[in-house]
Amino acid sequence: MGINEDQLQQIILLINKSINTELSAEEQQTLNQWLNMHKDNQTLFDELHDPNYRVGELQEMAQFTTEETALNSFLQKQRKRSYLKFKNNSFIIRITAAAVVAIVFSVALYLYNGEKTASHSQTTALQTDIAPGKNTAILTLNNGKTIKLSELKKGVIINNSGMVYDDGSPLSKVMPAPTNISMLTASTPRGGMYAFTLPDGTKAWLNSQSSLQFPSNFDNEPTRKVTLSGEAYFEVAKDDNQPFVVITKMQEVKVLGTHFNINAYADEDVSITTLLEGRIDVLNLKSRQRKQLAPNQEAIVSNASLLIKKAPSAENAIDWKNGDFILKEEKLENIMRKLSRWYDVEIVYSNKPQKPVILGGLLSRQKTLLAALRFIETTEKVRFEVEDRKVIVTYK
Repeated sequence: MGINEDQLQQIILLINKSINTELSAEEQQTLNQWLNMHKDNQTLFDELHDPNYRVGELQEMAQFTTEETALNSFLQKQRKRSYLKFKNNSFIIRITAAAVVAIVFSVALYLYNGEKTASHSQTTALQTDIAPGKNTAILTLNNGKTIKLSELKKGVIINNSGMVYDDGSPLSKVMPAPTNISMLTASTPRGGMYAFTLPDGTKAWLNSQSSLQFPSNFDNEPTRKVTLSGEAYFEVAKDDNQPFVVITKMQEVKVLGTHFNINAYADEDVSITTLLEGRIDVLNLKSRQRKQLAPNQEAIVSNASLLIKKAPSAENAIDWKNGDFILKEEKLENIMRKLSRWYDVEIVYSNKPQKPVILGGLLSRQKTLLAALRFIETTEKVRFEVEDRKVIVTYK
């Protein structure tokens, strides 16, 4: 039985995590199922685990500006390989090759840069590297009291009984009674992320530089209304009698019970809502235009417009939640804004490109800043300098 493109994207992520020894037991089981589907899957997996194979492929791929050009070159060279011809299906051939290219770009690019010349290594060693973001957030109570959430925990559960971490441990030794709390604000700084279980059982994951305001309970309210700034992924508890509503600067999203991601950063020109499961209504607050999304669709809100289109891959919208940057033909400026938020750095451009620089690839969010920048520099389209927490971008 074959697999579709979304399933293959999951396999790409799992192989990448396997190479970095980051697989959970459940993820290992999913990967094993794929390995057992066909002997050629195991062959491909073994090759991708071989550092020499990845470095060899990288040496040829590093010259390409985008993942697409690297893919076309790889297809021409590898059409006689067994794992590319076990099915007489051009789609399967192409997505299998895409898996190889994505993993080589995401893993080998970093490894190969470690093999650069001594002078290059010494240059980067002099720079202060910056660790990736981490689990960190602040919870602000209605009375103004703030609680800095533990970096050793991943999430907080909030209900009528109070607030605890997701492992059951208390947030603070001194907590006000729930009846004294009317509104709460969960916020993540640049370089932070955190998960929150809301009073109705809805789960919300906040990306870096984001905030979510919500009441301590939704009792006796016609809707379960929350306000978002930044980016969050929601898994909404179903309640046919009380719709869940997310308000952002440009839009209102209304649901009953579903899974979706909202990207509504103030420094982005558009807000993007991506639906993974269920159905949602999206309202442009300026034009009052309203449309409904089906799974694997996204709503793009800009000023007075509201556009519905097929999402390239709905799972890509929550790459940040899964610990990755999945770059699919993105402008460098968009990528740098993501890095800026996650690594808490300032981005400065020393010049302008002759034409837009479009990149593709996959990078773990657990890599350091210099590893991420080296990944991009291999395209030979751009050069970076790091000064304290400032990244200077120079187009070639």
